[in-house]
Amino acid sequence: MPEIFLQQTLRCLVDVVNSETSALAAVAMQALGHIGLRISLPPLDNSNSDGILIILHDKLSKLLLSDDVKAIQKIVIAIGHICVKESSSS
Repeated sequence: MPEIFLQQTLRCLVDVVNSETSALAAVAMQALGHIGLRISLPPLDNSNSDGILIILHDKLSKLLLSDDVKAIQKIVIAIGHICVKESSSS
């Protein structure tokens, strides 16, 4: 897969997580989790070396405190999937 296509896909999924309801954000996190099972997720751009989980920290914290149990389960599993191939300590 071309790097530019991967970057565009990751940016789109991060934008969905940041801007949508818990149900749709959880599905976008699932998609990020499935990608994270295959590869270590790269930074979203060259100017910011923060990982995707760091970028999504505030939004994920809010979602994990919500009452939507199914969304919470999807998000937690996705975070675990992302961590499988992650090599950075952050």
